[in-house]
Amino acid sequence: MPFYLLDGDAVRIEAVVGTITKSNPLGGTIEEQAKFNEGDRISVTNSGKTVVYKLQSGTWAPENSSEYLKWDKSDLKFVLEYPAGYTTLPTDQSTIEKLTTADRMHVDVTYYEIPENRILSASFFRKNVLVKIKIAGYLDQYKEGETYINYLTIGCNPQDYSNMVGSPLVLDKNGKPLEQYYNKGTVGNTYTAIVSPNKKGENSDKYFIYMNVKGYGTQDSSGDILWAKGGQELLAGYAYTFELYVGKETVKIGSVTVKEWAPGDTLPDGETDPVDTWDGQTTEAFFTQDADGAELGNSEASPILINNCAQLAYLAQKVNDGYSYENTYFRL
Repeated sequence: MPFYLLDGDAVRIEAVVGTITKSNPLGGTIEEQAKFNEGDRISVTNSGKTVVYKLQSGTWAPENSSEYLKWDKSDLKFVLEYPAGYTTLPTDQSTIEKLTTADRMHVDVTYYEIPENRILSASFFRKNVLVKIKIAGYLDQYKEGETYINYLTIGCNPQDYSNMVGSPLVLDKNGKPLEQYYNKGTVGNTYTAIVSPNKKGENSDKYFIYMNVKGYGTQDSSGDILWAKGGQELLAGYAYTFELYVGKETVKIGSVTVKEWAPGDTLPDGETDPVDTWDGQTTEAFFTQDADGAELGNSEASPILINNCAQLAYLAQKVNDGYSYENTYFRL
């Protein structure tokens, strides 16, 4: 028996649904979204000491059995991080395993007394954002079968590219992961990445989507470089699906679906029709810029358009959260 199990003061961690949750960022069922994977690692810090706990045979145990935390009534403050050792956003997320390493979660826990069962329970909060870029179609200049996406990057990257995912996970139209560093993207593919949050208008001069498109059988080895600028609001703990239309001189973002990235949520993959099938919960961000990047909502002549119930729910949610739309024009 490991030594720490014989110590009555050892801090024990119990992974239960709704307490410590999810290292399956793409899980499509309640069960998948609510469980950790065998071998997952979390760090727990107390009184200046950090210990890594690892999920082994369904139980969280100190990675090094001789190093563990003890309950001490003089300091009952704990900091928990998942995954253990997270420092910066991984730029290579080309497999599900690599995507998971970007799913940063954090929580601070303070107890007023030592629990009788000696179990540390904590509700994690996601610190990053899940972004899906779905290739919804080509514009007139491109045709399926003649054109392919050589690469696509995601993130409102500054000049040092520290917040850019250079190799996102690529899914086919059925949601099946394609090979690592897949470079023959087409209509129906979805590029998936976990990125850092972004305030509205922040990094608006940086690239949110940056891509290279090539043609089969052409002599042009460089292809076409296309991009969409940043500035989109990306809230921690939310999942965003952007439909992208790709043309030779521009890319256009179509509908944007926003959903809380929480236990039990099924993340949207397919087409949505928020007007006809709104579930009373899903919200959808509205456009705050036109196709040329000009701000909407500044005047009666250029209002922000509310096109469906999900977008109206999004507006209500923002107002309830304290966001001010004073002197902003909308049209239903």
